[in-house]
Amino acid sequence: MLRTREAPWTAANGSFKLALVFIGANAFVAAFSYLVIVGEIKRFELKGLKPEDNAGANLATGEVTR
Repeated sequence: MLRTREAPWTAANGSFKLALVFIGANAFVAAFSYLVIVGEIKRFELKGLKPEDNAGANLATGEVTR
């Protein structure tokens, strides 16, 4: 009988330890990249537009009242 090699992260041996280690390492890398690579996230502001320019606009319906 030909025996197939099973992946170590499957439940064939009753343990998902290697899969959980992989997910934890992936989460650590994601958190590290968010904190170090992305940096501070700031609000984007358009220059030249004043808040009162859109005071009568209804964004839900697209209606503009003056």
